[in-house]
Amino acid sequence: MSKKGHPPAAKAQLSEEEEFFQYQLAKLCSSDSLSIEGLRRLIERHGLKPNDIFIGKSFLAACYNERVTEEIIRCLLEYFPAAGSFTTAHGGKIPLHVACLNKNLTLNIVQ
Repeated sequence: MSKKGHPPAAKAQLSEEEEFFQYQLAKLCSSDSLSIEGLRRLIERHGLKPNDIFIGKSFLAACYNERVTEEIIRCLLEYFPAAGSFTTAHGGKIPLHVACLNKNLTLNIVQ
């Protein structure tokens, strides 16, 4: 892990398409329209496979979002497993810390 919480692979140059996907994902994960259907459509539209890119900040945004569900968390971790180990630069919070603060998630998400 680097000092900012990104795995070494996160430093690789992203293509324009990958950058656009990250932008769209960040927007979705922090929006009032976050849904499992929208998430799956976005992933399928870009034809991503698990581990294609790193989405730590978007995953944190989803964990903060009151519309997040366990299904959304599971889907994100299925496609982007490294996102679960992302740490913030401010206070070193990991997604688990953030998810525990979200009143709409149950303890099942910890498992």
